[in-house]
Amino acid sequence: MPDLPAIWRYPGQAFAADGCPHGIEKMILSLNAPAVQAIPDKAKALEISRRANDFLAEQCVKNPNRFLGFAALPLQDPDAAAQEGDGTTPLCYDLPQYRPFWAEVEKLNVPFYLHPRNPLPQDSRIYAGHSWLMGPTWAFAQETAVHALRLMGSGLFDEHPAFRIIVAHMGEGLAIHDVAH
Repeated sequence: MPDLPAIWRYPGQAFAADGCPHGIEKMILSLNAPAVQAIPDKAKALEISRRANDFLAEQCVKNPNRFLGFAALPLQDPDAAAQEGDGTTPLCYDLPQYRPFWAEVEKLNVPFYLHPRNPLPQDSRIYAGHSWLMGPTWAFAQETAVHALRLMGSGLFDEHPAFRIIVAHMGEGLAIHDVAH
């Protein structure tokens, strides 16, 4: 797919062909943030996720000893996300409409990778006048941590005990030992 961003072509192609001079044996490929979650149109988000996932799957099939992949999921549409994970947008993933998606992830026995992004404009008023807090400085971790904490407190892990989640960047600063209190 020549119109996909260069990130899909590099470093993957060089890594697949030459290996890694630093001894890294496998690379996990994924679509970069904000990617699909930043597309408000459900149909467009689904189209982009399918194209990206098809390309990702091709790379993993061509180089199974080098590549694994995280699928891009169009969570604007929970039903489509569940289907894509197998082959007014609510944005809190603990809401009831996402339960079938989480059940499907558990059934597939794959982890869900929760990666950060900036909050949507309607949710970013607390950053007004302080743009330096957006992005990896603070907003990425805050946005991801809120989703992770809501999932933890929602009963999701009680309903789906085999469900596994990976929270990016070593947990985005979550102080898990404090959550239990």
